[in-house]
Amino acid sequence: MFKPKQFDSFEKVPDDEKKNFKKEEDGSFVYKEAAQELSDAELTAEIFNTLKQQGITSMDVLRDKANKINEYKEYYRRGHDYNGEEVPDELWDDKEFVINAVRHNGNYFEKASEKLKDDKDIVLSAVNSNWNNGYAFEFASENIKNNKEFVLDLLKSKSSNYRILRYVSEKLKNDREFIMEALKQTPWAIQYAPEDIKHDRKIALETIKRNVDVFEFFSKEFMNDKEIVLEIVKQWADGLAYASDRLKNDREVVLEAVKSGSHALAYASKNIQKEVESLWRSMAKDED
Repeated sequence: MFKPKQFDSFEKVPDDEKKNFKKEEDGSFVYKEAAQELSDAELTAEIFNTLKQQGITSMDVLRDKANKINEYKEYYRRGHDYNGEEVPDELWDDKEFVINAVRHNGNYFEKASEKLKDDKDIVLSAVNSNWNNGYAFEFASENIKNNKEFVLDLLKSKSSNYRILRYVSEKLKNDREFIMEALKQTPWAIQYAPEDIKHDRKIALETIKRNVDVFEFFSKEFMNDKEIVLEIVKQWADGLAYASDRLKNDREVVLEAVKSGSHALAYASKNIQKEVESLWRSMAKDED
């Protein structure tokens, strides 16, 4: 039976037990449950001080900053369209010609012969083309789309190749082992994962830690999960806008968000905003 008293420092606690304790500054340790939590007033004060250090002293400044940051640009690139030149049909069955064409522009892969759409060298060149970003895979043979090892190699070869997962066979899309391997190569693979994986909390937390941008592809229920939302706002202040109302009123969550970006207070609950505004007014009176 584990007895904490037999250890005089945190370093001597067995590794499998350390998760249950919090290390103190003097090297000692206490049960995490026993560690004193900050009061609501202390957390609000920390939010206020964090904003003050960033030179933010009013909600108007925050709202203006939030509006500017929220001006998102929509963009997408499918590659250049075929230029209409008359190319003899037989050339689209010529490997040397086709591989040079798709290296220049992956969109040309659509015109390749059925035989060459089953050629791994050509598929690799087309998918990795600067003008395609993986979309050429739509025209690959069914044999290629169902080749697990080759698809995983394509994911390794270029970060933007996660888009090929849109076109892989249904068999691979429903292969959990395959999807988990794909996620190891790129967090963006979650877009094409089965629903059960998108509802897996452990996978969500691990994937968001690697790339916060993919949080939107997981179940919306995680926006009420404090640990996951904390991970999001630590990386991206605007993530607070997507949190549940409960967590927008959680001072620990709001504090981490404003540490990432002061404008995040604009997404916090009205209750917390009023508390901070009250501290601003008090500061202004003191300065007068």
